[in-house]
Parts: sequence; structure tokens; C-alpha cells
Amino acid sequence: MIVYSAADIDSFAPVQSLNKAIEIDTTYYVVYVNKCSLYCSMKDYKNALTQIQKEITVKPDLAEAWTFGGILSDKLGDTATAMAYYKRSVELFDERITDPSKHEFLDANQRNRAVSLILMGQDEQGRNELKRQKEVHPDDKSLDDLIKLDKRKYLNEIFDDQ
Repeated sequence: MIVYSAADIDSFAPVQSLNKAIEIDTTYYVVYVNKCSLYCSMKDYKNALTQIQKEITVKPDLAEAWTFGGILSDKLGDTATAMAYYKRSVELFDERITDPSKHEFLDANQRNRAVSLILMGQDEQGRNELKRQKEVHPDDKSLDDLIKLDKRKYLNEIFDDQ
């Protein structure tokens, strides 16, 4: 396996393009998640987390970024920080769920909130929320898969670990 340093990664053309985009518009938060993905593909989770932290700085209401910050913190062995990230993601999903102007994505927000709860160790509450969604969407097979996952399996699936 080839291991790259952060300096090596920063010299890659895709990363240079993303860095240029940041120079042009530091508020374009999508660039940070793209850089995070590149770092994750190279198993450089510390720098991936740094990118998520930058994304959160630019877009602090992005619940999904908080969830992924927790996932990366868990991967790095920092459970306390992971729990804080998950907790914040649940709060932000709650805000979206109770905001009538955001009901277009209600199912996704409820599903993501449930996953964050499972990642926090609140398996029963998270699974119960997923089961309620399954009652509304009985043909959605992805819900079956999520209901069966536990935190360890979920993290392994994300990072393609065996």
C-alpha cells in the first residue's frame, strides 16, 4: 500500500483545483467535503477531519458535516469528540424536522437523525425511528439495512474495513 503525506496530497492536481476554488470563495463549503473525500480515499483521516472542521466553520448548520465529523473522530479513536459531533448533528436535524419550510426533506432528515442516534449509542431510539419510517415506506429496502446495522458495522461499511 502506498502512503501519501499531506504535502504529497496537496500537490495532486485535484487538490490544487480545490485549493484554488477555496482561494476564490472561502465560503463555498462543498470544496471542503471534496477535499475530505480525497483524504479519506487515502486513509488520511486526520486531515479529512480537518476539512470537515473547516466545512463546519463555513456552514455550521450542516448537520451531515457534524455527523461525519463524529464518524471521523470515532475512526481516530476520539470517542468524546465524536459524541459531541453526533449530539450537535441530532440538534440540527431536530431543527430541520420541526421547521415546516424544510419538510421537503423530512424523511431524509429523520433517517439521518436516527443514524446519528445509533452512532451515539442510542441504538434502541434510533432503530425505533427507522422502524417508524419503515411503516410509512414499507418498500424501502435501504431502511431494512439501516435497521440491522450497529455502530461498528456502520463505521466498517463507511471505511470499507473488514
